[in-house]
Amino acid sequence: MAESVGQGVGKDLGLRLAAHAKMIGTRVGIDRSDEAEQAEECHQVAYFLSDWEKSKEVENLYIRALGGYEKAWGAEYTSTLDTVNNLGLLYKNQGKMAEAEEMYLRALRRKKKA
Repeated sequence: MAESVGQGVGKDLGLRLAAHAKMIGTRVGIDRSDEAEQAEECHQVAYFLSDWEKSKEVENLYIRALGGYEKAWGAEYTSTLDTVNNLGLLYKNQGKMAEAEEMYLRALRRKKKA
């Protein structure tokens, strides 16, 4: 979604939406006990925000999503692996190449097992 909005006037809208998404990210899972649902919410907010910024907040949302998916469904579940990969992409975009490589290799190893 954010990629299609990222040009011209749409960029302003995207940045405003990103601000709202950050607020939502701080409230994800407050009233929920379902790990998988919390993980999905964290992942979706982080995925949207990652088009607009590469902050620690986005990283923390992906880490929360990863923990929730691993707890709910295990390390080799598709959504878990997607989150590991997306965290690797975020690290690459942050210039954290060692962390990015670690995430990519982790996703690859677990994908082969699945």
